Formats: sequence, structure tokens, C-alpha cells
Amino acid sequence: MDLRGALILVNSKFKTSLFALFSAVLFSVSTVAQCPELSVSAPGDEVIAGESMTFSANIVSGESKSSAALSFNWTTSAGTINSGQGTSVITVDTAELGGQSVTATLELGGLPASCSRTASATGSVKPSVVATKIDEFGAVNEEVEWAKLDNFVLLLQNEPNSVGYLISYRGPKGQVGEAKTVNARMVKYLIEKRAVKRERLKSVDGGMRQTPSRELWIVPLGAKPPKATPMAPAPKTPPKPTGTKKKP
Repeated sequence: MDLRGALILVNSKFKTSLFALFSAVLFSVSTVAQCPELSVSAPGDEVIAGESMTFSANIVSGESKSSAALSFNWTTSAGTINSGQGTSVITVDTAELGGQSVTATLELGGLPASCSRTASATGSVKPSVVATKIDEFGAVNEEVEWAKLDNFVLLLQNEPNSVGYLISYRGPKGQVGEAKTVNARMVKYLIEKRAVKRERLKSVDGGMRQTPSRELWIVPLGAKPPKATPMAPAPKTPPKPTGTKKKP
């Protein structure tokens, strides 16, 4: 082969290699262009425990795939997905998650293997506000009762927006209305002797227990008030069937 032929052969191979390289670059650019920019949005503010927390998928670009051609699979670090699994927006139940955080992770299906498929975001739940039982005691003398109420007042004053609940129960031998009388006596002491405002006190007749008892509760603003827990009534025994004697 003469010099001219050799040059033509080298030039041909160079063009072939250059074309292959150019094609590979175009394919790589095309693949990258098909990958969407994926992110997840979480609530900016804390939600109250028990409210739904919403997470949303944000998909930008990715010309080759419409959102209808994609699949959405969500997982959460806590809570239960109430609705939206399989879509771009979910709601998460935050019951009993006070003071915790929830991270939602989305895995996007239907993308080229080279694309990033997952994204996460985290939302926060406000600490739960709950009622606190300060004391529980039985039928005591006047001095002991006053001492317990004095301690109750100090704790009540430490939480200016709270309400004090007094729940009294009568014993099995106590008369109906006895618990109300006990509550009225304690409320009178708190108002007249310790200058507690009447609107900050709530009294509850709790019904009957095995023994007389009183409960003192502090209920912060936004907390659920305590429920009375009376002794369950004894189940009624059904009368025994009376059989008829057969005549001899």
C-alpha cells in the first residue's frame, strides 16, 4: 500500500472513532436529560399531634416521562400513611407522635437506571399537651386535705394558663351527692383561703369506687380534661331457671 492509501485508511478509522465517540456523548446527554430533578416537600411548621401531615413530590424536567408514566412508592419513619400512596401527595396520621419527627421517603419508578430515584423530607410534630394527676388520696382529716390543696395551688400557679380539676368519688356506703359536697368544700378552701379564681377550677362527681377518693389534676391549655373512672357496677346475675316438677 502506498503512502496515499495509508493516509486514507487512517483518516477513515479516525472518522469512525470520532463518530462513535460523538454518538456516545449524545446518548449520555440524552439519558441525563431524561432524569427529573426530584425532591419532597414537608410542612414548614410543626403540626399538632393527631393532625395530618402532608408530603408532596416535586418533579422538574424529565422530558421523556410524564408523571402518569411514573410510579410513586412512599415510606415513613413514623406514623401511618392515611391517603395518597401511589400518588405524588400523601397525608400521614400523627396520632401519639407528639414531640417526634416524621421523615417521608419517595421512591420514583419508571426512570432510566442511571437516574436518581429517591428523595426525602422531614416534618415535626408539636409535643403533646396532656393533663397531669397531681395527687390522689382517700377520706382524710381537714389538716391533711388542706396540705394537699396547698401543694396543688403552688403547682397550679406555675402554669398560669392551666385549669385545676377536682374529681371526687363516694364509697359504696356513701350517699349520692356526697362527692359534690366534698368538691364544694375543697373549692371553697381554694377560693377563700388561697385566692384561686373560680374560673380556674372545675369539679367532677366521679361516681362510686370501692373506697372514697379524691383526685387533683392540672390541665394545661389545649389538653384534654381527665375522665372520671368510677368502679364498674357488678354484673347482674341472671335468675336461675325454675324447673317444673313432674307429677308422679
